[in-house]
Amino acid sequence: IILNGEYYPQVMDTLSGEIKDIDFEISDNKTKIIYSLYKNDSLLLKLTKYTKQAKATPKKKENRVLTKRVDFRSAVSFNREEPNVLLLDMAEYCLNGTDFKPLENILRIDKIFREQLFHMPPVGGSPWQWKGEKVNNYIYLRFKVQSEFEAECDLAYEEAEEVILNGLNIPVTDSGYYVDVGIRKMPLPKLKCGENTIVIKAPIAGGVRLENYYLLGDFDVETFGCQSVIKKPKKEIAFGSIVHQGMPFYGGNIVYKLKINTPNCDIKIRVNKYCGALLHIYVDGVDKGPLVFDPYIKEIENLSCGEHLVEIKFFGNRHNTFGALHNCDEAYGYYSPRAWYTENEQWSYDYCFEDTGIMKSPIIEIYEKDK
Repeated sequence: IILNGEYYPQVMDTLSGEIKDIDFEISDNKTKIIYSLYKNDSLLLKLTKYTKQAKATPKKKENRVLTKRVDFRSAVSFNREEPNVLLLDMAEYCLNGTDFKPLENILRIDKIFREQLFHMPPVGGSPWQWKGEKVNNYIYLRFKVQSEFEAECDLAYEEAEEVILNGLNIPVTDSGYYVDVGIRKMPLPKLKCGENTIVIKAPIAGGVRLENYYLLGDFDVETFGCQSVIKKPKKEIAFGSIVHQGMPFYGGNIVYKLKINTPNCDIKIRVNKYCGALLHIYVDGVDKGPLVFDPYIKEIENLSCGEHLVEIKFFGNRHNTFGALHNCDEAYGYYSPRAWYTENEQWSYDYCFEDTGIMKSPIIEIYEKDK
């Protein structure tokens, strides 16, 4: 950047609020600013009239050399910051406890009875018009859950009058919420190995809708088509989408744990392909800040000789938990409640997931002092 006139420039960092010095040169009544900009960057400069006291800073010379690049070609340790989740949105159903109908999507079940009982569409209407409404009808939803081990789990629900697990009535309790205060949790007895049957009595009225249910716990989930199986949890995952690694419905954060051995050095951590909100870096438990902008590099200086733990926290999103997972129209442009009620070519009973996770191995570059 070349400016007419002699100035002492400083960067006003709009993220941190700091004012920082910057490399610049002055010659022939012009100020030359040396600065690298990437695609997500902006630059706000403070320009002060140049005086002899404000010395131009020479461009820093690199006095270190790249000696090694480390990538991770096998699975790494990780932990989830919240329980894994299995979406329950396909159920056999009946009105008021008799004559169960075949498997159907819950929002479609809601649409059937909303039209039958209240002569109203599945979306639209105002909450105030149902104030003081009495619930007179209940939908019984019967879920079949396959599990490969005796899994401990909670049930997350918005409305549940009764819950029956494998023929046993379970008291409906409130042990907190899941993601949203409107989605409550209750503990369930352990699932048995094999097929489990969960029957939920859910109210339906003009202002009370059927919504999805969720099983929460320390387990993995394998989904194929519109069917899912609960599996024992893995201790490690590879880089790539977590959808295919036991977490198709998971929308919380994940911490990837990487171990490296280094000499006395500086390192650059490069993570330039991920599908999520942002990343955050920790080295040996010390917070090194977020990693969110191109070129997706975090520099760590003065690392000592020995083994170090690099933790990369991946911040997820809730699309694969609460999104319109049966809307298969990839060109669908406007997301309103109708996105959850598509039909014909825009509808799929198979789940339409979006990839999420760190999609390729991070690269750690090791720099040693130039001797």
